[in-house]
Amino acid sequence: EARKSDMAGKAIGRIGLQRRQAPALDERRREPRVPLAIPIKLSVDSAHEAVQGHAINISHSGMFIATRYPPAKGTQIDIELELKNERLLMHAHGEIVRISSESEPPGVGVRFVNVSYESQELIDALVSAGMREDEG
Repeated sequence: EARKSDMAGKAIGRIGLQRRQAPALDERRREPRVPLAIPIKLSVDSAHEAVQGHAINISHSGMFIATRYPPAKGTQIDIELELKNERLLMHAHGEIVRISSESEPPGVGVRFVNVSYESQELIDALVSAGMREDEG
């Protein structure tokens, strides 16, 4: 268990989180979100190519992804977080639950639907690290 937490901690260090202010959103969420800036790849079954975006914030159950080309609400997507050396750090399935075309940056709210144990550990570590940073 401690080894897995250590691996998640090392992954966070390799990502090189860039803190940024999350866009102001209506606070109806059940879980806290922490701001971050990580390149993300979105894939949709019906599309041949992935859409690039940036994760703006993340919680245990979802994330906001800034993208100028959002899939439609209700679309099932694959989310991938890769390092520059193309090493896959996280893979999850999600559903677009909200589209924010009026916000800056425009993007989509995604609810995680299916996440591997390892990816959930990384998500939990990102959220915990962000919350500790906000408290400090």
